[in-house]
Amino acid sequence: MWSFRIVVLLCTVCVTSGITFEYRIRCPDTAEKWQENSESYICDGDSVYHCMQNREGRYVVFCASSIWIQPDYCPEFNSRASAIDVILCPGDPERCPETVYLSNAVYQSIRIG
Repeated sequence: MWSFRIVVLLCTVCVTSGITFEYRIRCPDTAEKWQENSESYICDGDSVYHCMQNREGRYVVFCASSIWIQPDYCPEFNSRASAIDVILCPGDPERCPETVYLSNAVYQSIRIG
């Protein structure tokens, strides 16, 4: 008897206010994976690769200027405004960073997944 497993990866590309963002299954969780993903996602000017969740909990990748995030806060992508919002970290306090960090370095500060 043959057994087949089919994996379907759905990725929707959206453009609002001139900013392109894509939904992903998850964000990279190591420096190596982050670097690999950022090299395949080309950003212009001062924009850099970002990957984070939006309000609905979906993972989103996009290019934007980095912003500083304060301790106990997390960046969240606002899909309607195509901007990074800063929110008090929800859920498990162990996942929240205790130091200031840049929004494009979220993989270093927050346990993703």
